[in-house]
Amino acid sequence: MTLKDLAATLPNGFHDALLHSCEWNVERGIVVLEISIWSGDLHSQTTAERERHDRRRLVFGGVRFFYWEPPAQGYPYARSRPVRIDLHDADRAAPLVSEQPADTFTARFFVDEWNSFIHIAAADADLIPLATGGA
Repeated sequence: MTLKDLAATLPNGFHDALLHSCEWNVERGIVVLEISIWSGDLHSQTTAERERHDRRRLVFGGVRFFYWEPPAQGYPYARSRPVRIDLHDADRAAPLVSEQPADTFTARFFVDEWNSFIHIAAADADLIPLATGGA
């Protein structure tokens, strides 16, 4: 499944997701992001329901590349806390994006707190719920 396919199954896609951690197993070609998906109902009467997040593992298989742009100058990148991310189409002008095979998707996440992007090319993506629940 592609990242866009996964986003289509979520109430708010990957909009305003929180990134907690990242693990890249280069040998196995797997990247695992621990994220909190915004799953709240924007029209709910209660703040708790509107702002609900569900913690998940976003697992990428068949990873061809994965890289982080450095934070923009002046942004507080050294603070220890989750960062807010939003899914975007890949930048076709970015290195390696146009060179990927047909069975690979490319995408990027904008990191609000850093004013920069995380880029990925992979064969598939999956979301796995965490047993502990919310963010």
